[in-house]
Amino acid sequence: MTRERRWEVVPLTLPPPADAEALFKEAKRRERRRRITVVVVVLAVAIVAVVPIAYLVGGAPASKKTGTHSPISPAVAGIPSFYVVHAPTATGSPGAINVVDTSTGQVIRALGSAYDPYLENGFQLSPDRFTLYYTRLNQAAQTIEIVAVPVAGGPGQVVAHGITPLLSPDGTKMSFEPYGQPGTIAIMDLATRKISAAHIPTTSQSQVVFGTSWLPGSRQLLVTIGTPISECSVAPGFACQTLPPPTPPVAKLLNATGPAMWLQLPAPKTIDGGWTNLSLQGPGPEAGTVLATNNASTSGSSIDTVQVATGRVLSSMQIPTGTSLLARDQSGTHFLLSGSNGTALWSPPRGATKIVGPTAAEAAW
Repeated sequence: MTRERRWEVVPLTLPPPADAEALFKEAKRRERRRRITVVVVVLAVAIVAVVPIAYLVGGAPASKKTGTHSPISPAVAGIPSFYVVHAPTATGSPGAINVVDTSTGQVIRALGSAYDPYLENGFQLSPDRFTLYYTRLNQAAQTIEIVAVPVAGGPGQVVAHGITPLLSPDGTKMSFEPYGQPGTIAIMDLATRKISAAHIPTTSQSQVVFGTSWLPGSRQLLVTIGTPISECSVAPGFACQTLPPPTPPVAKLLNATGPAMWLQLPAPKTIDGGWTNLSLQGPGPEAGTVLATNNASTSGSSIDTVQVATGRVLSSMQIPTGTSLLARDQSGTHFLLSGSNGTALWSPPRGATKIVGPTAAEAAW
């Protein structure tokens, strides 16, 4: 709102000759005060204009009261003291869900048990590491439940029905694919349990979600969409129909904090097949990036940092031979690997791995 200046009208009178010098001095003092006032106003306007821009570019200013400045550098991020594992399912029995001490490999407590996960699972810890989220089959109700269970122990609670649950980096939201609603991405506000749904922009009924990942900042969700490779199974003596290979999956960015809006992203550069051979593993260590396991190379898998706006691969870390990625920590600098000898801790660029527990079907760190 523009403020209107109001000028005070004062009757013009001539001063006595004896006071002329005093009036000149007073006029000079007023002029100096006026200039100082103008400078202060200009500086105030400049600060008001700059602070919102700085907030949008770099986030909220650090608080002096809390001593918070910038996120912990990946080079000095501490190794989490515990992780949660789901043991492989034995014949006819569910696998145990245990909290394990990272330094000793000993089980701290049992949280329950569940059968082996589906491919579309979301076994993960909340950012504050107080709650474990995972999917389980409710056979009696013929649905897949998303369960939240306290890491300190206690009963689990069903928070939604769906697959691929993913928590935002700030822990306020959860994305998932609602059970029985194909072609839909749901965003739940974990405080209110309010759900908003967005239709996935597919171009054919055969297209499905390949992967999802939040971006740092918890405002956008990356979704890769594509057509699965069809497998031909025919009776002996009949030829298998030759089908053209599906087109590479595309990546879309969903605005998760307002009206549902989708933005198409470029395919990652220097990676054969673009998003085809990439499995999304969560927010990257820098703004606008995601981590993904790259299975395109014949020399083994790697963990790549992809800048989604440009498709540039900013860094690539080769996963040790004979292992596969189980889980990553919140900083994206420490990883749990699954190998023939059990669950191993890997903290590149140090390179060495350390066995920290038995073999796991899935893990959260």
